[in-house]
Amino acid sequence: MPPPVQPPRQGPLRGTAAVFLAESVALPVGFVVAGVLTRALGPGGYGRYSVAATLITTLEWILVALLARPTIKFVAEASDWRPVAATAFRAYTSAGIAMGAALWLLARPIGVVLDDATLVDYLRLFALELPIFAAATACRNALTGLARYQQHALASAGRWVGRLLFILLFVQLGWSVWGAILGNIGGAVVAWAVAQAYVGRAVWGRAEFPGRDLFQLAVPAFLLALSARLFDRFGLLALKALGGTAAEAGYYGAAQNLLMIAGIVSMSVTPILISTVTAGRRTGNEPYAQRVALTSLRLAIWVFPFTAIVAGASPEIVQLLFGAAFAPAARLVAVLIGGAGGLILISVASALLIAIGRPWPAVVLTAPLLPLSVIAHIVVIPRLGGLGAALVTVSTALVVAAVCIAIVCVVWPLRMPLATLVKATMVSCLAYVAAAAWAATGLLLLAKCAVLSAGVVVIAGLLGEFTLKDLEWIWPIGGRRALHDVAGRAGRRPGGP
Repeated sequence: MPPPVQPPRQGPLRGTAAVFLAESVALPVGFVVAGVLTRALGPGGYGRYSVAATLITTLEWILVALLARPTIKFVAEASDWRPVAATAFRAYTSAGIAMGAALWLLARPIGVVLDDATLVDYLRLFALELPIFAAATACRNALTGLARYQQHALASAGRWVGRLLFILLFVQLGWSVWGAILGNIGGAVVAWAVAQAYVGRAVWGRAEFPGRDLFQLAVPAFLLALSARLFDRFGLLALKALGGTAAEAGYYGAAQNLLMIAGIVSMSVTPILISTVTAGRRTGNEPYAQRVALTSLRLAIWVFPFTAIVAGASPEIVQLLFGAAFAPAARLVAVLIGGAGGLILISVASALLIAIGRPWPAVVLTAPLLPLSVIAHIVVIPRLGGLGAALVTVSTALVVAAVCIAIVCVVWPLRMPLATLVKATMVSCLAYVAAAAWAATGLLLLAKCAVLSAGVVVIAGLLGEFTLKDLEWIWPIGGRRALHDVAGRAGRRPGGP
């Protein structure tokens, strides 16, 4: 039996770091944009913008859920990546155009359901973003499958920086909600231009890869990601539909902004995780793939102590970011942030299931939870308002995360990280108490969060959770070559012959 292929010298953590740094630009951008818009639009105007943006973001996540993970997996597996990229690009852009047209036609019925006629024109303008976002995402996914993480990162950073600059410009011109929407569209245009420049002519070539193969994996991947996204975003829509005021929607939308960190981590980790595990298994290095998978699950569990810090400091964070007018959002933040860890776990577990080609068990077991979540929203929101929506959202996310992790550990199989879960839970409790007891504002708040976060890292190390051996497996020292370079595959340079 031949020896296993050596693991890629550019480990997944290195690629994740590049993409995470780019996607994390969304955090300061999001907070600055939220601070500007909450003050410029007020609770009512910001609530309407949040509802429209939530609908658009949900549709964009559907596009990503439909094809992103299968595209990355097949590009990573293929000896010639170009037919896969071309097929995915056509599928993406077709879906984006169809979604944009459907939203344009359904904008008025949505406005009637949500009892807000002003949303109709906002949604129709926002619909123009969908085809542009789809084209940009297709190009970025091809780059990820090729392990071109830095180029993917630049396209992502371009979107967030462009969004910030355009929104600031248009809002300063007095265009109000219209300016905020046009700023989002401008950011999508920047992302597409950068990603297209890097991937070259390949996505416009002949789509010889059979679309049937792409969609056979796309269906369960879509159902998994769609369920997670609806668990995440349905609360705001349900709150508005069940009688919540525009101001209540504004508080909930402001609190929901802090969950961007979960989306950023997911967007940074899951594509690279699929690419890395797929390449490891393809080259016969099953131990490497399993070690990456288990370490990824453990890292995801250790997100919870950091969310506990945010929960404990939620009144101070809301005051700093959104102003005194949004003080009621603090208790929503304290609850919703707990779901961030659950959503990250769902993303990591579902990425592993897709990489090993076994997503259907998770789809079957988690599908009933979505209608149960809808029923719970209908029952709880009239009694508890936004707080009830937050409680249902977090509870559902945690249950789905537990189910997905259990399935991964059974079908691969992997050792269930129960000891990690116990340790992370204990540290989360300590982190929450410390954050709530330590009063701080302004720059002192930033220092408090930094000190407590460093404390979590130190405690995790002292508990033996992460060793040098773990890091050597996922971030080899001195490695600079990409996955496709190590595999030695021909014809895999974007824009090349």
